[in-house]
Amino acid sequence: GYLTFGRSETDYTPSDAEFFELPMIAALWDDLTPASGITTITVDETSTYTAVTYDQHPFISESFYNDFQIIIYADGRITMAYVDIPVGGWDSGDDTYVGLSSGLGVTPYPTTVDFYSAP
Repeated sequence: GYLTFGRSETDYTPSDAEFFELPMIAALWDDLTPASGITTITVDETSTYTAVTYDQHPFISESFYNDFQIIIYADGRITMAYVDIPVGGWDSGDDTYVGLSSGLGVTPYPTTVDFYSAP
């Protein structure tokens, strides 16, 4: 679940290099797969915002559905809203990216955060 600008990204296994090479808004970039007849992506546009809603997007080989939304406002603000991201869908080996990238590349890459480990 991400939006790119300028060109598309088709890799479903994210890496630091891929994340930082494209202008991107990543709400949930991971190995998600559309569920036949269930999954939807809708775009709602008004004069003040554009909202992209991901509804019923499971992780690959999982039956847990993710519901989330990216909202881009005309004044430049960005909101990522999470309605349902079930804990049961996460595997400890998942590399899920959430955040913003300018696409200019960053070296060294910022420190990643492992939310499976206690601080």
